[in-house]
Amino acid sequence: MAELGPGSSLGVGFSALLSGVERYVGLDLQVHRSSAHDARMLEEVRDVLLNRSRLTDLTEQGVLFFPRIDSDLFWREVDSAASIALTSDRIDDLRAELAGGFGPRIRYVAPWSNSGALPAGSIDWLMSHSVMEHVDDLAETYRSIYRWLKPGGLATHLIDFQSHFLTKHWNGHWTVRPGTWAMVRGRRPYLINRAWREKHLSLMREIGFEILEEVTHARDDGLPRRTFLPPFSEMPPGDGEAAMTFVVARKPAA
Repeated sequence: MAELGPGSSLGVGFSALLSGVERYVGLDLQVHRSSAHDARMLEEVRDVLLNRSRLTDLTEQGVLFFPRIDSDLFWREVDSAASIALTSDRIDDLRAELAGGFGPRIRYVAPWSNSGALPAGSIDWLMSHSVMEHVDDLAETYRSIYRWLKPGGLATHLIDFQSHFLTKHWNGHWTVRPGTWAMVRGRRPYLINRAWREKHLSLMREIGFEILEEVTHARDDGLPRRTFLPPFSEMPPGDGEAAMTFVVARKPAA
């Protein structure tokens, strides 16, 4: 399993490794994590899994995409995999890898810059969560993901098209002129790319992905489409209201 943009924590990776995944790779543009924080996160994830903790209600944003989780049902679903992976030996191995700068189960690549960061056909599943809206070179990134996945491998992306509070309205970033936007970004290594829903989906399809599922959250409280500037005024109907989308894509089997 690989995660694009793990940010300040490898918690997703630890959850996967203690639930049956054999190897995890985190890829980021910059180093945001720390060994001390990751060590604490590993213990917290371990405790949740060992204690079969009841899951708290999802955030308001989470409910947009997924139903509220029945804790008992959830644990019945993951028990078989977790019972195999959640052993003292596995946990000790992960602690040792964190202390020693990673190892065979955990790999961390930052910065990654091209598709050579991972071997071709080496990943079963790659996920990103609120990351793809920050990527400057979307085409190259989706090509890299396609290359890394095994035939039949899956990619899942939660993509947030909102302005990230950079403008008064959630879709106001599509009304900002290029020169002004360049000043807003300044010297930051990344901001948001302002790409809309269909731009992401079209790139995935062009590269060869099959779109298996998509769940989109729409908002009707933004600026009207007539206020958008080119090229945003050219987006297809409906994309001006698409605030977030969750996509499941597959690299076709050989």
